[in-house]
This record gives sequence, structure tokens and C-alpha cells, in this order.
Amino acid sequence: MSQRFFRWINSTSSFSRLFLAPSILGVSIIVFASPAFAQATWTPQFNPEQRIYIDPRLSNNPTYPVRFPNLEQQLTEAAESHDLEVFVVAAEQGNESVSENANLAVIKLDDLVAQWRSEAEFPVDDYLIIFWVRRSDDVNRGWVAANGGNRLRAAGLTADWFSEENGPVIPALRQYMPDDPQGAIVAVVENVNQDLDTYAAQLQAQAEQEQQQAEQEAEAARLQAERAQQWAEFRSTVTTYGPPSAAGAGSVAGMVWLTLRYRRKRSAAQSAVKDWQERLNNANELYLKLYDRYFGFLRLQTDWSTKFQGRTRTQYEAAITDFTDLTVRLEAANQRLQAAQDAIQRDRFPLIGGFEQAVERLTTEPVIVTGQELPLEMASLFGGIVAQTTYAPEELLAAMAELFDRANGALAEIVQAVEGAEQNRQNLLSCLEEIHQTRSALASLNLPFQPYEPRLQHIQQTQQQFESIQEADPLEAYPASQTVLENAHRLQADLKRAIDLHQALLSIQTSIEAAIHHAHTVRQQTVEYRYPQTLEEATPVQQPQRFTLAEVDGNPDEQVELARQQQQIGLTLLRQGQLEQAEDLYQTAKTTAQQAYQLVDDILAAKAFVEENVQPVRHRWSALISEIPDAETALKRLKQEFIAQSYAPEPQKLEKAKQVSST
Repeated sequence: MSQRFFRWINSTSSFSRLFLAPSILGVSIIVFASPAFAQATWTPQFNPEQRIYIDPRLSNNPTYPVRFPNLEQQLTEAAESHDLEVFVVAAEQGNESVSENANLAVIKLDDLVAQWRSEAEFPVDDYLIIFWVRRSDDVNRGWVAANGGNRLRAAGLTADWFSEENGPVIPALRQYMPDDPQGAIVAVVENVNQDLDTYAAQLQAQAEQEQQQAEQEAEAARLQAERAQQWAEFRSTVTTYGPPSAAGAGSVAGMVWLTLRYRRKRSAAQSAVKDWQERLNNANELYLKLYDRYFGFLRLQTDWSTKFQGRTRTQYEAAITDFTDLTVRLEAANQRLQAAQDAIQRDRFPLIGGFEQAVERLTTEPVIVTGQELPLEMASLFGGIVAQTTYAPEELLAAMAELFDRANGALAEIVQAVEGAEQNRQNLLSCLEEIHQTRSALASLNLPFQPYEPRLQHIQQTQQQFESIQEADPLEAYPASQTVLENAHRLQADLKRAIDLHQALLSIQTSIEAAIHHAHTVRQQTVEYRYPQTLEEATPVQQPQRFTLAEVDGNPDEQVELARQQQQIGLTLLRQGQLEQAEDLYQTAKTTAQQAYQLVDDILAAKAFVEENVQPVRHRWSALISEIPDAETALKRLKQEFIAQSYAPEPQKLEKAKQVSST
């Protein structure tokens, strides 16, 4: 159960007493003499194997027992960063009388430290002891004290600091007490860790400052020696050309020579700086593009060395190697440019050492890249990648475009794979949900899902496969996710197509019924010949004749039945998942039903055609018959004359005409 604790707390080190005044806590602490107890406040014997000591009177308290579950593990983890040895002592107030301003925990901790420091295995340098005494008459009140070893005191964690309002103890007690004493203890250790971190950072900063100061002093000494040498050279030059005088032509010549030399060296230095600056600007532009596009992504990959595998790891490592190479070379180039500009600024006529030094730094002096050139935000990400390399100045800014292209291409592909695989995963989840809904729609139409089950299982298996490598190898997962998503879309499209085909096949019934109704309607009609009939044709009929539509190749019932069969076969194929064949049968059945309907119309159209053309045929036939006698008479007359010899075929033509007329 959770342990309640005192509401207002005195907190101090074992070497001073701190009373939390009413102005701070809003209530004063008044401690009266406790009733007599059988024994004094408990203090344990030191055990090198034990870190947590709890007074049996606390652990066995029937109302508010003290328990510290997992505290030892928490302390071990918290103390690990600075190799501390943390001990916690929790005791119930004994029979001591305590004055109003006294801190019983301080008194007991002083006694405890004096006792434990005499133990051979006690870590006198690295210990941190937190001592809590709970009041025997009020479990919500008590005292806390803390004490640190030699190393902690050397780092500034003295008695006064433990007693400070902003020290490691009081803020923790205010945050967690009285409800969570275990949390308060862990917070004290964490606060001590922060203080030690601050102290270590101060030492590091001090060391760096001292090193920087030493370097500055060395540089100043070097510059002083350099100027002394240049002035010596100047005096030697002036002496060579003669001392100045009213007619000192030698002195004038010397000044001219010095001026020309100064201008020549300055021009060479400025030209070298300008050339370097132009190349550096181009490289800076490439770097900024790379940084803006990808550093946000790179910053999230702090665990890339353990996270990425396979092709992605290889490509990512190559990309960040190029990226860091570009970064450190660019930073070194900027530093080298700044050094050259500083050297130029140091020279005043007639000195030229700075000009020469600037040219040397930008043209011949090797540049050593160690990785320390990395900005702080990158050092934690890529610090171990950069190997110390020595470049000639000309090499330092060479191949910057190539480094950019390689890093940009590799990172672009990785980012696209990471984002694309995740987007495909999300889209796949949506598509699978749609498939689930469409599956329910199939069931409502009595269309089995079984033909599609293997495809769905394959999709789910390949989904698991690409998701299992999505984090570790997105370059492989991305194309795999594309394939899985495409398969899912195809399955969903086929399921929707199956539903549409089912509706289409059922719709054929409408065409079939239309053909049946059309044939039935025509069969109910009386056959009427809409042209004048001859006496021979007008035979008496006992009852009206109706259309039978039963002639060979003229019966729509056969096509209607065929359309029904095709429809049923199509539905069977559809239930088997054979969508292509089912669609072919749908088109065939649809055409057959339409042909059945059209056949009736074709028969009616044929009847109308006959009715329309009977009279013209009769007229032409009658005309032919009427012309035959005249032709016979004319033939007889012609046979007796020249025509018989010249136009022998004419009699045959007449015979042919007779044959035609007789038919």
C-alpha cells in the first residue's frame, strides 16, 4: 500500500540544521517532546551488500507500514551515471526529546556516518546517504537529512548546498511528500546527478577555456615573433637602399620597392581569398539544400546503427558519411577562410607576413579534418563516422557537388521509402477495411467469398512480411508494400466487379421477360394480309388465324430458353470467382435475349415487306403476260424476212420470256 508521509518537512544535511520558516511553507513546525519510548531512534549496522535499511517498527506498523518496492533497482539505475553508492535509511522516531528547531534526522545521520566511516568496505568517497525519520505521533510529519562523500563535497554538494531551498533535497520533498516518499528519495538522487552533471560541465568548460587561452597566448607570441622578424627584414631593406636624406634616392627607391611588394602580396592574398570564397559559397549553397531537406529526418534516426538493416543500413551509412564529409570539409573550409582573412587584417604597411600566410593557408598548408568540426547538434548523431583526414587546400573543396549528389540521391530514396511505406501501410489498412465491407455485401447476395480467400490470405501474409521490415529496411519494404497494396486494390476491384456482374446477370431476366411478353403479344394478334387478294387466294377461313411464331429459325422461344441457360451458367461461373468467363456469358445471354425480341420484330417486318411488294410484282407480271402475244405475232413476221437470218437468238429470247411468265 502507498505510504503517507509528513506534510511539512525539515530538510538539511548532517552538518547543518535548516528550519523551513513559516514564510516559506505557510506553517511553522512545532515539535514537542515525544512520549517516552522503550528505545532510541533506530540506526542500522553497515552491510556492504545492503542499500536500503527500514526500521522494523516502520515496516511492521499495523496502520501505515513502510514499503519501498523496486526502490533498490531505481537507485541503482539513477546512481549509475556517476558511480554513486546510494544508501537509504528509514526509521521511526524513538524516545529522544527534540527541541523546536532541531532536526532529528541530522543528529541520527551524523551518528550513522561516524559509525559507518569506520567500516573498511564503506565507500567514503562515493556515498550518498538519505536518512528519513518519521514522527511516532504523526505519520504526516518528520525529518529528512542527506550526506555525501568526499567526491560529492569536492563537487560542491556540501552541507550548505543540501540545505539550500534550491538544493537537491527540499524541492524533491515538496514535490512528493507526504504521499510518495519513494518518489522523493529517487528525486533527491536525480537532483544530485544533475548537480554532478553541472559540475562536470563546468570543469569541461574551464578546461576548454584554459586551452583556448593557452592557444591564444601561443598565437600572440607567434605573431609577435613574426612581426619582429618582418621589422628586422624591413630595417635590413632600408639599410640596403640607404638611409633617408634630403637627396636620398636610395631611400626613395627602397620605399617604392616596399610599396610595390606590399601591393603585390596584398593582391595575391585578396585574389586567393576571393577564389576560395566563390568556391565556398557554391558549396555552402549545396549544403544548405541538403540540411534543409533532410536534417529533420536525420535527427530522428539517433538509433540508426541498431535500427536499420540490409540495403537501407548500407545506403544510409553511405549517405550520412557523405553528408558529414560535406559538413566537416565545409566547416574546415570556413575556418581556413576566416584564418586567412584574419591574417590579412593583421598586416600594415610595409609588413607582408599576413598576406603570405593567407596565401599559404589557402593554397599549400594541409588541412586536417578530425570530426571536431561537426556542429554540436550533429556530433551526437555522426561523431563516430568521421575519420581524421588530411587534405591539400585544393582538395578540401573539390567534389562538393559529387558529395551533394550522392547524399541527396540516397537520402531522398530513403525518405521516400520511409514515408511511402508508411503511407502504403495506412492505405492498405483502409483497403482491407473496404474488402471486409464488400465481403459482407457478397454474403448478402449469396455470393461465396471462398474463391477470393487465397488472394486475401496472400495479401495478409505479404502485409506482415513488409511490416516486419518496414522500420529496419524501408528500401526493401517500400516496393513490397506497393505490390501488396496493388494486389489489395485489385481484389477489391474484383469483388465490386462480382457484385456488378451479379446485378447485370440478374438484369438479363428483364430482357428475357420482355422477349417472352413481346412474342406472346404478337401471338395474340390476328394475321391480316394487307394487300388485294385474287379469287384463288381468298379462300374461306372458318376462324381467324393468329401468329404462331413456330417456324424453323423463326421461333423466339428457343432463343429465350438459350438466354436463360446462358444466364444460369454465368451465375454459376460468378459464384466460382471466374469473372472473365462470367462476364462473357453475361454479354452472350444479353445478346441472345435481345435477338429473341428482335426475331419477332424481324418476322413482322418480313410480313410487312411482302405486303408492300405484292402489288408491284403483280403489275410487272401482268405487263409481261400482255406483251407476249404481240411478240409472237411480230416473230412470225420477222421469221419470213431478213431478221431470221440476222437475229437468230430472238426466238430463244421469246421462249425464255414464256418460261418466266409461266413461273
